[in-house]
Amino acid sequence: MNDQNAEQNLQFIREMIEKTKKGTANQWKFLYLWGLAVILAVTGMNFLILIKQPRYIWINWMAIMGIAVIIQILLVKKEINTCEVKTYTQNAITYLSFSSGIAYVLAGFVFPILKIYNFGVIPIIVSIITGVLLFTIGGIVNWSYLKWSGVLWFISSVIMIYLDSRYRTLVFVPLIIQSYLIPAYILKREYKKNA
Repeated sequence: MNDQNAEQNLQFIREMIEKTKKGTANQWKFLYLWGLAVILAVTGMNFLILIKQPRYIWINWMAIMGIAVIIQILLVKKEINTCEVKTYTQNAITYLSFSSGIAYVLAGFVFPILKIYNFGVIPIIVSIITGVLLFTIGGIVNWSYLKWSGVLWFISSVIMIYLDSRYRTLVFVPLIIQSYLIPAYILKREYKKNA
């Protein structure tokens, strides 16, 4: 291999690393979207419990999550139209996020409706799925903050076992702020700096 080939290879590697950084930083919108959606859904759910209208909890969750999915689809379409090439990192995160979304729907809606387990177990299972999601994304992008956020969700799933089932979802609010909204803010700042 001559010096010119070696320099071209290094330049190619630098360009791919830069594209990966920009693409990862651009993901702040998705963290922000889902962080806000879950906080709104948890707040709405607890309000319905407070006013003794728990039968509307499903409508609350379905409406807010449905709106978030529509916004996600629009954001992804926009990103596809403006993105030149998707990196391996972006593909890995996309597939992981999509499969986690399927797991959330099964664990949070389908299995409880089929009476596989009661509704009080949902927050515990959702915490485990979120822990896997965040820990793995942290590993993919080599960001310790997200890895530790995943660990925090695992620990919280164990703590929730000892809480009254009516209050388990309240644990989500500080966790969402710490592991979705703060990283979204950091990534947004990084994205604007790189743009």
